[in-house]
This record gives sequence, C-alpha cells and structure tokens, in this order.
Amino acid sequence: MHKLPKIAQVPRGLFLNQKRAACSIYESGKMIYDILRDTTLNDYTFDYMETDAVMSNVPMKSYDFFVINWHNHTLPIPREILTRYATLKIAVVVEVSNNDYIPFTPEIFDAYMVIDPTKDRVKKFFPFPRPVISTSTLNLLDPKKLTFGSFGLFSDSFKEEKRFYEIVDAANNTGEECIVRINLPVATYTYTALESIVKYADFLKSRAKPKVEVIVTHNYFDRKGLIQWLSQHNINCFPYYRERPGLSAVTDQALSAGRAIMTTECNTFRHLHKYISHYPKQSYTELMSSTLPGVKQMQIEWSGEQFRYKFNNMLKELNLI
Repeated sequence: MHKLPKIAQVPRGLFLNQKRAACSIYESGKMIYDILRDTTLNDYTFDYMETDAVMSNVPMKSYDFFVINWHNHTLPIPREILTRYATLKIAVVVEVSNNDYIPFTPEIFDAYMVIDPTKDRVKKFFPFPRPVISTSTLNLLDPKKLTFGSFGLFSDSFKEEKRFYEIVDAANNTGEECIVRINLPVATYTYTALESIVKYADFLKSRAKPKVEVIVTHNYFDRKGLIQWLSQHNINCFPYYRERPGLSAVTDQALSAGRAIMTTECNTFRHLHKYISHYPKQSYTELMSSTLPGVKQMQIEWSGEQFRYKFNNMLKELNLI
C-alpha cells in the first residue's frame, strides 16, 4: 500500500463526486461527504467538488489527499489523468460483489473505501458501513390506516426486477383500509420518459381493491425531504428480485427514517439480512413489527460517528494523520 510521509500539519482533503444527477451513485457520494465533513475531531479538513472524468476543474497541488467517488459509468476518470496527481488517492467503491471487492473499479488507487459492512479488512481495502444519516422525521401519515411506502428508479426493463405491484397486492391482502405511496422520479441514467412511468403508475392503481388507495408521485426529493416522506409510512417496501453487484442504496434513507423495512432475499440487501427478516420468510405485515429492533441496531452500528471513526483509522493507516 502506498503511504505518504506523515504530514506535519492537519491534512487537507478533497472529495470528488460526479456532476449532479438524479442518480443513486451521486446521492451516495454526497451522503458520504456530508458525513465525513461533519467531524469534531479536527484530524483533517475536507472540501467538496463535482467534476467530470477529465477533472479539468480540479486544483492539482492544493490537497494532501483525494477521495474520489469513482464509477465506471458516472465518473470514469482514466488512469492517465489520475497518475498526474502525486497526492494519495482513495476510491469510494459502492458496487461490490459477493466475491470481488472491486468488480468495476480499476486497481489504480492507493486505498479503497468499500461501502459494504459485510466485507473484511484486506490489504488496501477498507470496509465501511452504509452512510446512514440522522435527521428529523415526521409522524405517520394516517394513524388509522396502514401505510405502505416505497421509492426507486424505474424503467420498463425493471418491471420484474422491482415489483412495486407486490406492494399493492400486499395492501389488498390485509383486508383493511390502507394507503400505498410510491415515488418514481425520472432518473438521469435509466433513460425512461415520464410518460412511461405514468403509464406504469396507472397500472399500479388499477390493481388496488376498494379499501386501498394508491398514490404514485414523481418527485426528486432532497435527502431530508425523502427521509421525512419515508418516515410517514408504517413500512417501507423494496420487493427487488435481481442479482447485481453492490448494495441497494434505497435502504440507506429508509434506515434513517426509522420505520419498518420490507426487503427480499435479493443479494443487494445482504447487508441487512444479519439484522432483519425478509419476504417471503415473513409477510409484509409481520415485517412491520419484526424489523423495528434491527432497524434501530443498524442506525447505531452504521451511524455517522462510526463512519467517521473508520475513516480516521484509515487515514492513520495511510500515515496521513
């Protein structure tokens, strides 16, 4: 592992994220930076910049280390550009497979922040918890009705990978008055027009039985707004059926909201399975109560304080502090 000579003064870091986009990779990068900058340890200072793969707007010699939210699709900075920087470079890795720490990230960095708490510390790979933030929440939308919530990025190719219709069916099966709220915004990298998403929303509404109200919106919430919206539901549901590298980012905000969570056996939820049960092991309504203790435990173990603690330890191993 590349180590710099220990810096005499407090090291100055720069976090590089992709250009702003309706994208979970962008949002994860922003959450990670916001957690890291909120430190009282004064072991380092941090700036933030959004850039493209050319990095033409990045100061060359102003920083002691870079943290780069590198991604092969959203921020694929090439090796020949990165090698111009003698500064120590740390990659954020959000897409991790079961067997490979960096299935898509090249081995051109001095260290890797692997955002997967199921991984072990190996060589220059540093496992980190999910970026769960603490913020204000709201009361339930309607205490007299069960409210099921969900959100996510949608395209026609996702219809069976993200089975939002199962949420409507689960509400129907309760036989009670229920509200189903699903937010499906237009995303930058799904290349799906709003008209197509609205058509799918009409399909979801058509499945509802008389006691079930289905509300589909298309807002691109800011982080606080999304967490508060999720906190109004009895349970936030993610009926995903797919095998993908990485961990799903949707549950990060759902954990911050503090409500029950419904997930599946999907490998992108593998980090949750240690703490909570999932469907079909338990029904949606059973998960409303059974997952609450696990959600609370993840909020504790994956707090901003724990994230910053691991980051500081990494900088110490890299001889930066």
